[in-house]
Amino acid sequence: MAEDLSALWPRSSNQCAEFDWGLLVNCTGEKDAFDSQFFCANIDPTERYVLSLPGTAQYRLTSGNSMFENLFLAGDWTFTDINIGCIEAAVISGKMASQAICGEPDHIYASFGYVLPIVTDPALAAGAPAASTSPKSGV
Repeated sequence: MAEDLSALWPRSSNQCAEFDWGLLVNCTGEKDAFDSQFFCANIDPTERYVLSLPGTAQYRLTSGNSMFENLFLAGDWTFTDINIGCIEAAVISGKMASQAICGEPDHIYASFGYVLPIVTDPALAAGAPAASTSPKSGV
């Protein structure tokens, strides 16, 4: 195992090409730092999923405002009207990313049958122009 770990973390090897166990943090005071480590093998898909905790929707990133000129976000983890992990939220997010890139679609028909206006910035709701929802030129 010591040789295999250095393949994953090349700078973790000592001069003999073995894993340097002294790099491990030992918070419990165990004699062996390996015994104080926490290991978890996430084998079920639900164990790897981002939770939708109450009051956290405000911290989600919007599809058209990644803070990078040519990076648009899509997924059920982004800011949409549905604060849960589901295919509907992912589709709405993908359409919001499309709107941020090229200006289409004009409206997104949400999963509950109402028209969802595309609002990604509180300033837009107040009537001010928002750069995060305008079509990008030269894309």
